Amino acid sequence: MNSLIEKEKKIIEEFSFLETLEEKYIFLIEIGKKLPLINNKYLIDKYIIDNCQSKIWMRLNIKKKKLIIKAYTEALIPKGILFLIIRIYSNSYINDIINYNNNFLKKIGLKNFLSPLRSNGILNIINKIKLFILNNY
Repeated sequence: MNSLIEKEKKIIEEFSFLETLEEKYIFLIEIGKKLPLINNKYLIDKYIIDNCQSKIWMRLNIKKKKLIIKAYTEALIPKGILFLIIRIYSNSYINDIINYNNNFLKKIGLKNFLSPLRSNGILNIINKIKLFILNNY
């Protein structure tokens, strides 16, 4: 089975215990604290995700046919969302990422509650990942 689908199922299960939007936001803030630190040398314009409401830096690499993502933001909710994106995509095989439908935010019940700017920012992150893969694999 596709490793991304397995990761997605675990995240959906974790969110299934959260009943309200407030509980989901609190959970995002808590998991965002687990976002690994990125080396300060990557906190430069070259690694900024364009058109995001929050300032997000992301560095992508491919090692042994797997995508490695390092990212950082100071914003609380985006940090949690970024943690989820990294949890799904990072350390996953490139071929699995290419075939992944990226529907996890809808499945955990957040897609409809995010502002258009935040939704657009997430789409920009996903697009940057896919474009990086297309250009480097």
